[in-house]
Amino acid sequence: MTKEITVSSSIDDSTKLQKRINAEGNTPARYTFQGDELEINSLIRFFNYTECSGNGITFRLMENAPTNPFSEQVPLVGSKFTNGAEGLNFHDIIFEGNRDIQNKVPKKNGKNWGLGYHNFIGLGSNKSISFSNAVNCEFYNLEFNNSLGDGIRPEGGTNIKVHDIKGKRTGHDTINYSAVKGGEVYNVDLMLGVGSGVRMRSCQNVKIHDCKLDNSAGLTYGPGIQIQSTALNWISSGIEVYNNYVHDTYGPAVQVAGKVPNNGLVSIHNNIFENCGKMPKSTVRPINGGVAFEGIPVEIYNNTIVGSYGFGLVAGAYDVGSTYSFSAKLYRNIITGTRKCLTPNSQSGTGIANFVGSRCQLTCSENCLYENLAEVYNVKNTNGISKDPLFVGEGDYHLKTSSPCRLSGYQLGRYADTTTDDPETQTPTSIFVHCTESEAAEIVRKYNSNYIVYRSA
Repeated sequence: MTKEITVSSSIDDSTKLQKRINAEGNTPARYTFQGDELEINSLIRFFNYTECSGNGITFRLMENAPTNPFSEQVPLVGSKFTNGAEGLNFHDIIFEGNRDIQNKVPKKNGKNWGLGYHNFIGLGSNKSISFSNAVNCEFYNLEFNNSLGDGIRPEGGTNIKVHDIKGKRTGHDTINYSAVKGGEVYNVDLMLGVGSGVRMRSCQNVKIHDCKLDNSAGLTYGPGIQIQSTALNWISSGIEVYNNYVHDTYGPAVQVAGKVPNNGLVSIHNNIFENCGKMPKSTVRPINGGVAFEGIPVEIYNNTIVGSYGFGLVAGAYDVGSTYSFSAKLYRNIITGTRKCLTPNSQSGTGIANFVGSRCQLTCSENCLYENLAEVYNVKNTNGISKDPLFVGEGDYHLKTSSPCRLSGYQLGRYADTTTDDPETQTPTSIFVHCTESEAAEIVRKYNSNYIVYRSA
């Protein structure tokens, strides 16, 4: 039986809230908040099987929060248990970090953000990482604004879901998974702040999709999405990145980097990456652009990559190198307008490039490369297309009926919707589904469509 607990507006700070949590005891509970704002002046820790229904309340960190108890890598909100957290469900809460009035945090190189202070939500512990640190937790309809640290950071866990998130000016990675097995991150809409919008470190079987990551304010130097495996005995595997729109990043739209062996596949497909890799000249990153991958097997297909600085797709180290062999399968991507990055190497401006040689078992086919400074480097694009893909208009990456890419199964819609109507005739010409081949044939018959992209269920 779940206990229903109403948190009245008179409980307006975290000290009062924690007393109420402790008084209710270790029992499944649903906390429903009535107030408009709650000041965080102490750490908040919930028992297992707690649902927090915020009703739009703002959790606001106090001005000039002291470094005790708000110390490095200590989250503002979390579980009573660093190992064995289970069943936490937080939603409809706005987190405000008061980033510009936190003068107690020490500075490094004149900056106090990015140092691990004031992470909003944390699970587990980086001192003792285990897939059992947090199990079956879900976080949604949240905002993370103006912080010095991460938005949400699970350190070890299983089946962690984060979705329908907004945010701006976070002080590190907004969503930062470490050693999480199973889960999903989706419907994330961010104006990037300091680090990546979504970061996966040594994670397995996680999907990242339908996210909009915007760095047009120029506040972060990191990738939009970061997939890493750098800790000994911890691998990345089974990560799928799809239906995302990432633009104006200084680092790559997506970075994949593994410096430990035996990583599993990372799949990147049906995304839009626009104007990515525009790192300032003062920070030397000659390998940059749409997707930079190194040390982890990848399959990259059906992406639209426009206006990259450096490369559209590049096998090589953006910042994390590797000595291990890996495979890469690149096909049916549309890459246009690649230009030199601001600290270029001699091949900068190339659509697809390989800087690791035979260490990458790379196959490359049916990619459309158009109006890049160069098409390929150390790669052969078998059955490639070198014609204008014929987008419908500026910023609209649907393809015209006459596009040379239509009959090759390229991505036809901005986010690869379940159905994509032809923008010229408004009749269904392409169906994007997760299904079997026989089910796909039935959909073609039902919608009288000649073209279909299907993926095995």
